[in-house]
Amino acid sequence: MDIFKVLPYTLSDKLAWNAFNLKAKNGSFLFDRDFMEYHSDRFEDASVLVFKNENVIAIFPANKVQNEIHSHQGLTYGGLVVQNDLYGSDFFSCFKAVLQYFEKLEITEVVIKAMPTIFTSQAAEELQYLAFICEAKLTRCDLHACINFNQPYRVSKSVIRDCNQTLKKLQLQVKKSDDLELFWNTLLIPNLHEAHQAKPVHNLDDILMLKTKFPENISFFGCYQQNDLIGGVVIFETPTVAHCQYISGTKQLNKLLGLSVLMQSVISYYSDKKMYFNFGTSNENQGKNINSGLLTWKEKFGARNVSQLFYSFKTTSYFKIDSILI
Repeated sequence: MDIFKVLPYTLSDKLAWNAFNLKAKNGSFLFDRDFMEYHSDRFEDASVLVFKNENVIAIFPANKVQNEIHSHQGLTYGGLVVQNDLYGSDFFSCFKAVLQYFEKLEITEVVIKAMPTIFTSQAAEELQYLAFICEAKLTRCDLHACINFNQPYRVSKSVIRDCNQTLKKLQLQVKKSDDLELFWNTLLIPNLHEAHQAKPVHNLDDILMLKTKFPENISFFGCYQQNDLIGGVVIFETPTVAHCQYISGTKQLNKLLGLSVLMQSVISYYSDKKMYFNFGTSNENQGKNINSGLLTWKEKFGARNVSQLFYSFKTTSYFKIDSILI
């Protein structure tokens, strides 16, 4: 009889955790402990490893808030991260073991931001099925606008026209750059404050440190006019996706439609390197509203929408998983 065991993550597990994440079918550099722990002072880590007969077959990035477990509030997505060849029946047993483990710790709910399908190297939607079985509460749904490079996609005539006209008027150059600090201080921080009274999720020290640790996963593209930085995009790269993490520019850039030139250049750069280009969400108010102007702007580049589902599982619902296999 197979024995499934859940153990809390400790520092001594770091190498094993990171090695497993690299080979997982839904792994991500976001789950690397060096990424997760850059903001360890802001979250109470509650990550666990799942063993089957003494072998690690899953990891679960998580943090604790009172009597709830979240996977993970400091990350774009989360859930049970599993090995490539894990059978569905073992996934169900893993998740049941995780719910049981947290229930014994008097945790009442496990909240998961499910990973959109574009980020997985193989089909990996067992979690959505278990949400149905366990009668988990769907607490939120966001839309990610993405371009599928494996299929023909259509850029609107208006975007093509705007790019052509802008290139004729301005001498713009879009290139990979090391000007992250300049971008953060002169464009991103002031623009977010003015538009939303907000700050970037990552402060400057955070992003510079992460860029150093993950040079293959974090890239910055600057848009320059006569050597002056007037716009930029920060891209987070996974094996399948180039994800637009931050984008910002001067009022002049936006007014002169230079933002379209910037995005079209970056999209073209990744068109033969990734399966998808992801603009991210256009949601507001916990997913209940869409910034229609922003979404339409993304869709004009050929982006179409995939959902990201947020679930809340009662830990006591683990017994319902026993009814799946007949």
